Amino acid sequence: MSFQITFRDFPPSDAVRAHVEKHVAKLTARFEDITTFKVVLEAPHHHKHQGNMFRARLDIVQPGDVIVIASKDSDAGHTDLYAAIDDAFVSAERRLREVARIRRGETKSHAVG
Repeated sequence: MSFQITFRDFPPSDAVRAHVEKHVAKLTARFEDITTFKVVLEAPHHHKHQGNMFRARLDIVQPGDVIVIASKDSDAGHTDLYAAIDDAFVSAERRLREVARIRRGETKSHAVG
């Protein structure tokens, strides 16, 4: 598997890198067909009263699928970098489970009212 992490607009940190790698290891163990995992961490806005706002973007490649998890442009992000990372990985796991379910031909059933 190919793995890449990019830090934008703030300096790299070994602790942050380790936090991301822990999440990547968990997902790649659960979803073994992941071939590429790219993580971009950025601090696109500096707010005078709030400090840095952080965003995490994940690009995950599986055979036949590319999954992109990213904050919406209108979303300023998180003031806590670790929260931004954790939220992105929660979304990624949810999306990967959904893709796996679709590949197995499973569909959600809805109760008829």
